[in-house]
Amino acid sequence: MEKSGNENFLSKGTQRDFILKDFWCWFASDLLDNTLRGTLAEFIVAKALNIEAPQESWSAYDLKFESWKVEVKAAAYVQTWTQKKPSTITFSIRPTRSWTSKTGYSDVVKRQSDIYIFCLLSEKDRDKVNPLDLDQWEFYPVLTSVLTETLGNQGTVALSVIKKICQGKCDFESLYENVLMLLK
Repeated sequence: MEKSGNENFLSKGTQRDFILKDFWCWFASDLLDNTLRGTLAEFIVAKALNIEAPQESWSAYDLKFESWKVEVKAAAYVQTWTQKKPSTITFSIRPTRSWTSKTGYSDVVKRQSDIYIFCLLSEKDRDKVNPLDLDQWEFYPVLTSVLTETLGNQGTVALSVIKKICQGKCDFESLYENVLMLLK
């Protein structure tokens, strides 16, 4: 059920004076929030890869790029809460069991995607950080097979390790080409 955001809330058949966009602003305006930042990173990657289909909430992976399954992971040095120092950057890469409404959980535990795209909001200055500034993001695409060969069933990975196994970081503008080079 896709919405534009301009839909009014209703009460007893009467339109109220607030709309869905009001809820979105109320709920989703803190882009440094960990959960929301992950969803924002998925949106940014989808835009970089020209993926127009909306996200499927219960899918075993985050995005579908052509015939490939993409897992997007996000991290940032600056968090929504007060910090004494920038966060140490790690990403979850634990293998999982897929789930569908028809079959339930799979018996197979594995990484569900063909490629991981690690997204880092790299600005460390709280006064300058802006998740909407795509120049503040770094992207590290890594084939899932490389993660598994290198790290086995390890559940988390540090940014320093990602930098070693990735063929190089890229920016928003070059993400599409870098992902295509890895997958083809």
